[in-house]
Amino acid sequence: MPTTPPYPDPALLALVEAAFGDVSSDPRLHLGAVRLAELLQEQSESGPAEAVANAESALTGRSGRYTFLEQLGAGGMGVVMRVHDHQLNRKVALKLLRPDRALQADLRTRFVEEAQTTAQLEHPGVVPVYDFGRLSDGRAYYTMQEVRGEHLANVIVGVHGRAAPTAFDEDGPISFRRLVEVFRRACAAVGYAHSRGVLHRDIKPENILMGEFGEVYVVDWGLARLLGASERFDAVAVESEPALGEALARDETRIGAAVGTPGFMSPEQAAGRHTDMGPPADVFSLGVVLFQILTNQRCDRAEPSGIRAAQAGVLRSYPHSRRVPAALRRICEKATSPRPEDRYADAHVLARAIERWLEGAERRAQALELVEKADAVRPELARMRHKRTQLRTLAAQWLERVPPDRPVAEKRRAWAWEREADKEGVAIERTEHHYVELLTSALQQKPGLPEARMRLAAFYRDAHARAEQVGDRREAARLEASLYAFDDGTHSEWLRGDGSLTVVTEPAGARVQLYRYESHDRRRVPVPVPLPEEGPIIERSLAMGSYLLVLEAPDHQSVRYPVWLSRCHHWSGRPPGSDTPQAIVLPRQGSLTHDDCVVSAGWCMVGDGARRWGALARARVWVDGFVMKRFPVTNAAYLEFLQDLVGLGQERRALELAPRVSGRQGSRRGAIFERSPAGGFDSVAGADPLGPVVMIPHAAAEAYAHWYAQRTGLPWRLPGELEWEKAARGVDGRRFPWGDRFDPTHANCRETRPLVPELALVDTHPVDESPYGVRGLGGNVRDWCADVFLRNGPPMPRQRATVAAAHNRETTRVVRGGCWADNGEEGAMTTRRESIPADARAPWLGFRLVRSQSNSTL
Repeated sequence: MPTTPPYPDPALLALVEAAFGDVSSDPRLHLGAVRLAELLQEQSESGPAEAVANAESALTGRSGRYTFLEQLGAGGMGVVMRVHDHQLNRKVALKLLRPDRALQADLRTRFVEEAQTTAQLEHPGVVPVYDFGRLSDGRAYYTMQEVRGEHLANVIVGVHGRAAPTAFDEDGPISFRRLVEVFRRACAAVGYAHSRGVLHRDIKPENILMGEFGEVYVVDWGLARLLGASERFDAVAVESEPALGEALARDETRIGAAVGTPGFMSPEQAAGRHTDMGPPADVFSLGVVLFQILTNQRCDRAEPSGIRAAQAGVLRSYPHSRRVPAALRRICEKATSPRPEDRYADAHVLARAIERWLEGAERRAQALELVEKADAVRPELARMRHKRTQLRTLAAQWLERVPPDRPVAEKRRAWAWEREADKEGVAIERTEHHYVELLTSALQQKPGLPEARMRLAAFYRDAHARAEQVGDRREAARLEASLYAFDDGTHSEWLRGDGSLTVVTEPAGARVQLYRYESHDRRRVPVPVPLPEEGPIIERSLAMGSYLLVLEAPDHQSVRYPVWLSRCHHWSGRPPGSDTPQAIVLPRQGSLTHDDCVVSAGWCMVGDGARRWGALARARVWVDGFVMKRFPVTNAAYLEFLQDLVGLGQERRALELAPRVSGRQGSRRGAIFERSPAGGFDSVAGADPLGPVVMIPHAAAEAYAHWYAQRTGLPWRLPGELEWEKAARGVDGRRFPWGDRFDPTHANCRETRPLVPELALVDTHPVDESPYGVRGLGGNVRDWCADVFLRNGPPMPRQRATVAAAHNRETTRVVRGGCWADNGEEGAMTTRRESIPADARAPWLGFRLVRSQSNSTL
C-alpha cells in the first residue's frame, strides 16, 4: 500500500471543494473539506488517483442516479444541493452533511433522524422526502422536493419595509392578511407533527418557506424530538444507524443542553429541561415568529432584555400606533406566555385561533368594501341637497315677487322649481336609504365594524341636527335613538346636549331666579332651579332645555327672560355681528303699568319646518326689545278713543273708525257702539267693556295706536309679525303660548263652547299666557300686525327682524293668533299667519299695541 502523503492531493481537495461550493470564506468549511479529502485519500488503496476517481463518483454522482448541479443553501449541519435524478428525469433537492460535520457520529445520527422524521410526516406543510441513501464515502443523504420561493424572514422585512409604520394595509404584492395565512399554515403543519408525537424545536422564520405557487412548508426537522415512546411512528433502521423511535426517545446526548435558536426557544427549552418540554414549547417559538410578523423585530438579534421581553409577553408594551390588530396581539401574548400551561395546548389549537381571526379579517375586508361603496355615495348626497336648496330658494324668490292674485301663468315657473325640488327630495331619501343600507350590510358582515359604526353615527347626528333645526321632534327622537345605537362615545357630548348660559343685565348685578320649564297638565310650567352660587352668570353650565329667568334689581321692575339652551348651545344674548352680549334692560320702577309686558331683545325661533297654515320657514332670528300690552285693546279703551275724537270735533272721523257690522262708513247703521243724544259714544251695545274690540279695519287700529302714543308720550304702535310671534311663543319654538300640547280649556276657541261659540272677556283664560305674561294670543281674537303680507315673511337682514312696510292701504296685511271661531289646535298655533285685506272687518279680529324698548322710554 503506498504511503499516504501528509496532505490530500490538490486535485482531490479541489474536487471536494467544488462539490460543496466556495469554502474559502468560511474557515470551518475549508477545514472540513480538507479532513474529508484526507479521509477519502486514506480509504483509497491505489493512491491519490483512485481517491480522486472514487470521490468524483461519490460527490458528483456521474456514475450513479444523481448528478450534482449547484448548491442551493447551507445550514448549521447540512448542505442542500440541486441535483438531477436520472431515473425520474427531474431536478430535486439533495441534502447531506456539511464537510466539517461529516466526521461527527452524533451529527450523522441526527441527520438520519431528520430524514426519517421528515419522511414520516406526510402533510402538505412538510416537504416530501423522495429517497434516502449513502454516498460511497459513507455519508447519508436524502432527496426531497425542491421548493422555489422565499423564507418567511425575508417576506416579513418586505411587508414592513413597504408600508412602515402601518404595515397592516392590504396593498402591495403580499397583504398582511396573506402573511398571517402563511403563518397559520405553518402552525397547521407543526400541529400535525404534534399529533404524531413530534416536536420541531427549531421553529423560526428561516425554517418556514413560501413557494412560488402559494405553498407553505416547515423545514429543517434536524432537532426534532419524539414525545415519549409511541407507536404512531414506524421505526425504520437505516443500516447501522439507530431507528428513529429509539434515537428520538433516547435523546441522551442532549440532556441539560439548550438545543434550538436563541430568542425563539421557550424558557424550558432554553434552560435545557427537555423532560418538561411538550407541544407548548413549539407554540412559544411560533408565538415569537408571530411577534416578528407583527413588529418586524427579530428576537434572535435582540438584546437579552429584548428576548426576555418576548418570553414575558412580547406585545404588552408595543406601541399601539402601529395598529397591531388587538386579537392578534392577544394571541401572541398567550402563545409566548412564560408558563407552558398558560399557552395554547399545541400548534393545532394555535392554528385554529389564527384561523378564527382570518375568518374575521376576511369578513372585515368584505365589510370595508361596502364602506367604500357608501363613501362613494356621500358626494352625490351633498350635491343633491345643495341642488334642492337652490331650487327651493329660486321658487320662493319668484313667488315673493308675484302677488297671490296674479294669473297661474306667472307662477308656473316657480311651481316647476318646487316640483323639481320635491323630486330631488325623493331622490335624496332614496340615496340616504341606500347609504344606510350599505353600512348596515357592512355591520352584518362584520358586527361592530368601527368604520361603519362611525359613519352611521355621523350620518344620524347630522340628520338629528337637521330634524331639530326644523322642529320635527318626533323624527329627532327617532334619529337620536339611532345615534345612541351606533355612537362609540364620540358624540356623547352632543347626545347629552348640555349648554351654557351668560346673562348680562342693566343695571349690573341683578338678582336671578332660575326656573326650568316642565310639562304639567299639557302646558309648560316654570319649576324653580337653585343656582349654585350668587354673582354674575358667565358661561354657567346647564342641561339643555327651556328656562325662565326672573331678573330683579333695586329701584327697577322685574323682567321675565326666557332662555332656550338648544343642544350644546351657549346662550349669551350676542346680537348679530357683535362679539359681546347685549345687556338685558330692567325698567326703572314706575316706568311700566301692570298691563305692560317686557319682551327683552334676543334670539328666538320663528316659523315652522312644515310651513302649516302659512307659517314662515323655521329660522333663528334676533328681535330687538319691546314692550307689549298684556291684553288686546278693549271696547272700553276704544270707546274712550272715539269719544276723544268727537270731543275734538272729529265726529265724522270717529264714525269712520267706529266698529260696525254693516253699512257704509260714517253711517249709524250697523254700528256696535251706541250714540248718545249729544252725538257722542257713551255706551256699548251688545259688547262688554272688558271684551276685545272687534269689527275694525287695519287703519282704525293704526289710528288708535297713534292717538294712544300721543296721549301717553310713548311710541306705541301695532306689532311687527315677528315681534308678535316672539311675544307669543318665547324663544324655545313652542307651538302654543303655553307649551306644545293643546286643550280647549287653555284658550277660547270653538271647542271651548261647542254649542254657542262666542267672544270672551280679555282676562277669561289665564292659561292662554305666553312666557312674557301676554294673554289671549292663542284664542279669543286675532291681532292685526303692522306688516304687509309677504309669503316668505318680512326681510331678515343679517338675521334681524324687520317690519314689511305697506305702500297703500289696500294692501293685504298680516293677521296673527287664534280666535273664538277657530278649531282650537289649528287656530292657536303661534306660527299661524293669514293674509287679510286691510279694510276688512271681522267679529274675530282685534289688535294690541307694542312699543320699542329703550332706556329713554323705560
